[in-house]
Amino acid sequence: MAVDEALLRSAGAPTRTPPPTLRFYTWSPPCVSLGRAQQADVVDAGLLRERGLEVVRRPTGGRALLHDHEITYSVVAPIAACPLGPSVMATYRWASSGLIAGLSRLGIAAELARRPGGVSQRLDKGSPSCLTSAARCDLVVEGRKLVGSAQARGSQAFLQHGALPLTLDRQLLRTALGPTGDPGDCATALAELIGDVTPGEVIEALKHGFEEALDVSLCLGELTPAERDAASGLAATKYQQGW
Repeated sequence: MAVDEALLRSAGAPTRTPPPTLRFYTWSPPCVSLGRAQQADVVDAGLLRERGLEVVRRPTGGRALLHDHEITYSVVAPIAACPLGPSVMATYRWASSGLIAGLSRLGIAAELARRPGGVSQRLDKGSPSCLTSAARCDLVVEGRKLVGSAQARGSQAFLQHGALPLTLDRQLLRTALGPTGDPGDCATALAELIGDVTPGEVIEALKHGFEEALDVSLCLGELTPAERDAASGLAATKYQQGW
């Protein structure tokens, strides 16, 4: 996530206009990320560390999320690059269209949740877990949340990232986020929808989905030296235990 923020800063710099960047990554060891404004005491960080789980705070909002068997995606782009307009929801719709097209290649019909507050309110509204409701920026399949997304913005650029779970370890969710951490039937994962699929297969489908939906041709790239330095600095300070 330090790299995500470094790319956002780079994209918003007045001296350069980098092309939109799409990243995919996984987590080792598993990690709990807290939303930017979420209270730290919603999780027991000491207990989580004892059980091999890292804790980090995201640069974006929302509630706590367990990053375990998942593909995390990240889109960083100048706001002006969005053909749907500069509003927050316009950029959400633009970036999410790539996810929807990619999931369609896997045989999954996903759509943006239709109303704030989510498609399912069954679980405790006080749950710290991101998976217990779906906001308008999240993707749902047959009423169950599949992809949770969040944004951070600068004056010229935006970062949107989110989690696509391959599986849901419901016991680990309860361990990490408490009794209401398990979303029950409010959320789902790829394995529950289409069976086992490899991270490589998912990433390939999403890559082609973004190319199709956003009408772009993606090519492999690397961080610039300045972006690497910024990410290293953020990782050593902001994105570490004890924030």
